[in-house]
Amino acid sequence: SNPLRLVFIGRSRASSGLDLLLNAINKCLKQNLHLHLQCFGCFLDSNPHVVSYGSCSALDIQKLSAGAQIGIYPGDSGLSILHYMSLGLCPVTHDSLRLHCGPEPAYLIDGMNGFTFKRYSLESLVSLLQFLYHNPKLVYNSRLQARNTAVQIHSVSYSEELSSIMNVTP
Repeated sequence: SNPLRLVFIGRSRASSGLDLLLNAINKCLKQNLHLHLQCFGCFLDSNPHVVSYGSCSALDIQKLSAGAQIGIYPGDSGLSILHYMSLGLCPVTHDSLRLHCGPEPAYLIDGMNGFTFKRYSLESLVSLLQFLYHNPKLVYNSRLQARNTAVQIHSVSYSEELSSIMNVTP
């Protein structure tokens, strides 16, 4: 009966998948799911399971994410996946990883440090959200793995990576 708190960070645009996510939340009303949106351009009807904060600063995003378990981005933007991992959230996105913008979704290992659902499939997303709701230990372990992935990815600074590439001699 504990709430499962989801965070969406992004913009309200066609490729974000926000409509799909809102439909899925409406289908999961029997579960205690709450969606918190940090979303530029989100104007929503009143829904007791959805809260929109509009645009937020980085500090506000950290506070907003502190009580959440899942970071969800059902659209094609990959950057949110690594952002969610860095915040210690279990990332959820669609399974067509090659259709995402950027390489970030490639860091997600389905069932280990995040979860995927079938792209554009309301049924698949609803099924996954219900599964995660009923498996809080799995969500917790995925959050730990996601955070570890982010720490590993960021263990070497970008400038150090570039420097090592430039200093390689053939």
